[in-house]
Amino acid sequence: MQITVACKTEYSDDALKAIDEALSSIPSNIDQQLSALGLKIILVPNMMDYCPVLKELTEEELRQFDKNCPALYAPLEKTVYLAEKWNGYESLSLMQNLLNRCGYAHGRLSGVSSSEEFRQAVAEDLKQASAGLQIEYRELSGQPRELYAVLFSLAVTMKSGKNSDAWYESFAQIFPCTLKLVVDELRLFEKEGSERDRS
Repeated sequence: MQITVACKTEYSDDALKAIDEALSSIPSNIDQQLSALGLKIILVPNMMDYCPVLKELTEEELRQFDKNCPALYAPLEKTVYLAEKWNGYESLSLMQNLLNRCGYAHGRLSGVSSSEEFRQAVAEDLKQASAGLQIEYRELSGQPRELYAVLFSLAVTMKSGKNSDAWYESFAQIFPCTLKLVVDELRLFEKEGSERDRS
């Protein structure tokens, strides 16, 4: 998978190490599949100055944009933009954020997140959840690509033996059938990451 540094800063080397660690935890065939589908990663000092997608937004859309979002997938460009820093603070959980956006791209480009099997697994999990949890997770469950992104990141992190934060781990409790579907899919591939180009 091609990695480009938009503008090298004092934070770039540490960010690149986190990127390598994140991508090396993705099963090699999925890494190769994403590369074949044209996915690219661009490391930027901050989103607002370096992400062209945001420059195309209206003032109203910018006001609604999540200022705490440190990573963004641009589908037309097939590019993940990853911020070293956001609003002056170092990007937290950079590895988890990158895996999340790679998961979103994988679900979208492969069609997995829009499959009937995935939707059925989500529906089955919500049937078993309490009314309160159904309300709490209804918004995300209605966005299958975003839900797939979370579960992809969680599954890859679990397979690598690392811990996710509490928010991610809560999805393992609420969506066990859907998570198993994602884990089973990832287990079809090898664990070793493929070689990646950097420019």
